[in-house]
Amino acid sequence: MSPEDAEIAVAHDGERMQPVFALLRCDLLDSILAFLGSGQRKIDRWYARHRNALADFSDRPETFLNVNTPAERATLEERIEANA
Repeated sequence: MSPEDAEIAVAHDGERMQPVFALLRCDLLDSILAFLGSGQRKIDRWYARHRNALADFSDRPETFLNVNTPAERATLEERIEANA
């Protein structure tokens, strides 16, 4: 499948898919609403129902850092300031 045939383009950091970061075709609205309406929540399962293309972000994996704690936020802020 070529990227032009994809229904969803999903970011990939070089090691794993980053499913929160994606472009979706508007005509998938009914599909995602039905999926959520059935009680499902695992986005990877919904993605598997459609044609996907990966958007290569392997040269920028730091784009997808998790920040879940005040300490992780402080570390990230320090990195940003150091690179400013």
